[in-house]
Amino acid sequence: MSSFPSALSGDAASRLAAHVRLRRLRSLNAQAEQAADVDPPQARALALQAEELARELGANGELSLSLMFQGKASFYELAIDEALQLTQRAATLAESDGNLAVRAKVLTGLGGMWASLGMGEQALPHLEAASEYLAGAADPPGVALVQSLLGGVLAQTGHAERGREQLEQALAAFTQLRMDKRAREARHNLACLANVQSRFSIALALSDISSAEAARESDWMLAHIEATAAEALIGLGRADEAAQRARRALPSVAGHSHGAYDLLLTLGRAELAAGRPDAAGAALTEALDIAQRGRRPDDPTLMDALAKWSDQCDDSAAATGWHERAAASRASGASVEQLGWRLKALQAGVELQTVRLRYGRVAAERARLSAQLEHSRRLLAAEAPTGTPTHSLLDDPLHASHPGFDPHFDGEAAGYGLRYQPVVDLADGRVLGFEALLRLSTKPGGKVAPLEFIRRLEGSGEIGSVGHWVLRRACLDLVTLQAAAPRPMRLVINVSHVELARGEFAADMLETIAMAGLPPARVEVDIDGFDDRTQLPGVMLQLQRLREAGIGITLDNFGAGHSPLSMLVELPLSRLKIDRGIVAAIGHGGRHALLLESMMQTAGNLGLPVSAVGIETNAQWESLRALGCAEGQGFLFATPLPLDAALHLPLWLPVPA
Repeated sequence: MSSFPSALSGDAASRLAAHVRLRRLRSLNAQAEQAADVDPPQARALALQAEELARELGANGELSLSLMFQGKASFYELAIDEALQLTQRAATLAESDGNLAVRAKVLTGLGGMWASLGMGEQALPHLEAASEYLAGAADPPGVALVQSLLGGVLAQTGHAERGREQLEQALAAFTQLRMDKRAREARHNLACLANVQSRFSIALALSDISSAEAARESDWMLAHIEATAAEALIGLGRADEAAQRARRALPSVAGHSHGAYDLLLTLGRAELAAGRPDAAGAALTEALDIAQRGRRPDDPTLMDALAKWSDQCDDSAAATGWHERAAASRASGASVEQLGWRLKALQAGVELQTVRLRYGRVAAERARLSAQLEHSRRLLAAEAPTGTPTHSLLDDPLHASHPGFDPHFDGEAAGYGLRYQPVVDLADGRVLGFEALLRLSTKPGGKVAPLEFIRRLEGSGEIGSVGHWVLRRACLDLVTLQAAAPRPMRLVINVSHVELARGEFAADMLETIAMAGLPPARVEVDIDGFDDRTQLPGVMLQLQRLREAGIGITLDNFGAGHSPLSMLVELPLSRLKIDRGIVAAIGHGGRHALLLESMMQTAGNLGLPVSAVGIETNAQWESLRALGCAEGQGFLFATPLPLDAALHLPLWLPVPA
């Protein structure tokens, strides 16, 4: 019979206990999040338990979440200063933790608070940062939530169309994910935006859908939804119906809540529109009391309503005072409370930026050095004679690196960069596109010759990872370049025969191009000749798949290197590129001229257009153009440029008259 230990070892028991406590911590935070907007005292109690446990475990990410949920509970109880203070501490802690998902969640909460206070300018940077943190993350609910809040803030800050697009995307995502409550929030924000744009029928229709759902589920948003519906009815000239709807909804909300404020303000405006100043005064006075208790900034809509009520009561002095407060609020948000909040927002923004810079620089430097070390190990292994050990004192023999394809390779961290040389129409100097050229910097101001490091990359097997990074980076850069150009631009990428030998190369390339949103016809692959014909069958499969998808295939170094004429027939080519050595020889004798003329004739017979590289003089340009060469590149037009310089390149480059 097998025997089992009666107890775990000390270390194992300790790890198990820590794991159990961490699960308990996460459960407490999840419960606090669910309770924050429906039972603030319960949410605070749960979040306080989570805070204590997080401090014991040293779990900064969970600690920041527990502080945020305490802040949310305070916010719903109208303890605004306390809420902002707690959530700001949570944001600072989250930035130092390094967990992007936690950062995004906390900043979303902080941005949502500023938005609820009507301070969209303060909310916007937090929500935009959260959106950046979630970019590319496998978190559809988180992305949709940020889109929903961001859409509302954009609409609030005068960017109505951008806000509407974000809200519509969020609504579609929440509906697909079956997140009914979040979908209601996005739909409600769309209804509010429709009211602002005087599209009252749309606002009413959206509110009716949301109201029926919220009533079935006893959703706290029902009061806000009903207030928005009543606003739409006022806009449609149905003031009596608006007042009835607001009065019916009032008993369902607490006396001093945000929902009660919205309903009372709308009720007062409806009564004014119906010509009942006494009823309007009672509702507006109560709304003002809620605003003052909650220390909210002056709401110009409420001030306008109070001014109109004073006018109907023939109190011109009071009306003038309310008008002045409304104007001051619109002009500068000049209430003492609001100015105080803005100052806090500015201070908090500076603190957050300081934290981001401090921890961001540390993380970036660590990633850069790690990538350079790993890359250098692989290159060193490829350079060393077979059987020679290449371990250094920094090597961990248990985690020795092995060359292989890494789709997430970070070229910038390893010291690589891209330069873009324009491809020019030789007839008129028009820029047709750019060739992406890989460069390597080993130190500030220091460069390594491309032929040298590419040889090492091919020998080490690293060329596949680096080439994939080049493609990803160049495709994104082409999108940027295209945005500044009125006509389609072409991207030329150099591909090594080692890359083509990888069976998944074509599939990966097509996927990368699609993710960048580029049509395949806008991308062209430059390949060199093959001295080993045994490589051709595998290469042919890759090239044929690319060509069938619409990607151009150019044979580089035509007239030099390993480019037998038979390859012109065998390979699925779309263009030939004349070698720079042939171009440099233009004007140096009759045989060179005959060779170039013969090459152009061969290309013409095969129906292949010709490009040329290394054009540096007017004479070279004139000869190539006279022979029918359609396009080219070289120092005569422009040197290889960084992206920023390429963006400011003229669309037509000067050519000889």
